[in-house]
Amino acid sequence: MTGNHQDTHRATPTLAPADVATIIAEEIDRWRCRCGNIPSSGGFDPVDRTGNSVDPTPEQWPEPLYVCNNCGLVMDADTVDTTAHTVAVIGRITL
Repeated sequence: MTGNHQDTHRATPTLAPADVATIIAEEIDRWRCRCGNIPSSGGFDPVDRTGNSVDPTPEQWPEPLYVCNNCGLVMDADTVDTTAHTVAVIGRITL
């Protein structure tokens, strides 16, 4: 077949278990992932529980989940512990 055929099938992200429970949270909004990612490098983006990228609005983002843009770990911002300097990892995005 010739022409401009584009594959319309895209991989669906899935939230799988992670092999780590927390990452470093030096401050509420300054995290350092296990892979070395920080906000000023690869960064962290808002996602939903299924791993889809979302706008940080109450309708699209009822839970403050962030994905590491380098390794796919997903963190729950509600679990930042400023005493222990950690934030909980709830899983890893896989495709």
